[in-house]
Amino acid sequence: MKSNGKTIIGVTLVILIIGGVWLWIKSSKTSESVSEPTNNPTPTMPPPTSESPTFINTIWTAKTIAAKPPETGTTVTVQFDNQGKVNGSDGCNTFSTGYTADGANLTIDQAMASTNKACDEIIMQQADSFTKALLTTTKYNLGDGMMVLYQGEVGGLSFIGQSNSLSKTSWNVTGYNNGKQAVISPILGTTLSITFGDDGTVSGNSGCNTYSGQYNLKGPSISIGPLASTMKACDKPQGIMEQETTYLTALQKANSWQIQGNQLSLRTTDDQLAVVAISNLVAPTP
Repeated sequence: MKSNGKTIIGVTLVILIIGGVWLWIKSSKTSESVSEPTNNPTPTMPPPTSESPTFINTIWTAKTIAAKPPETGTTVTVQFDNQGKVNGSDGCNTFSTGYTADGANLTIDQAMASTNKACDEIIMQQADSFTKALLTTTKYNLGDGMMVLYQGEVGGLSFIGQSNSLSKTSWNVTGYNNGKQAVISPILGTTLSITFGDDGTVSGNSGCNTYSGQYNLKGPSISIGPLASTMKACDKPQGIMEQETTYLTALQKANSWQIQGNQLSLRTTDDQLAVVAISNLVAPTP
């Protein structure tokens, strides 16, 4: 009887050991399967620093949309203000809607106003993907110069931040006041640009020549000039020198400034548009 008892105890111990090994193997396999990467990985977020852009009043330019960089030549942006409004560009059209933030939780209003311009199919597909992700956002996370918008547990949109400040920004002019109460586009084949330095200098291209001078800010108010320009003469395209004079005059009449999304508006003392420009910031590839 004693021998039988020892045999039963021995068999029981063997069964317990085998069972424990089996549970350990199963647990290891389960852990490995959970850690497998998804098709849409969430970007690794560096910790924020004291100089990191803030969630509000920062121009956030898309770095990835569903784990892919934006199409070449497109700039996708969002900007949240302190009045519960968010606006930006989907790479083709500009949009505006509301948002609600509670801690790290973020909800975007479904009623979105947007322009209705048609772009190439691949850009429209990107815009659709961006908009769907934006409207299903549930929370956000800030890192050192980065922001990720999450859809559930997936970080489908990542951005790099550009402070809502003129300092150290560059812009491509899309329209300027012709002095006849109309804002017109630059002549085809010419480039008008503005760069605001962090030392109070402004410079750029006026179509034929380059220019430079000083600017001064006081809240939303701005003064620009006097401006100095190189003295090259251009004869093509037709009207380029007249455009240069008119543009530089409009620029020096600017009295206030505002950045919305990726667009800069400079207005005169009587609230007329002097110059309108878009940011030439291009999001780096991941």
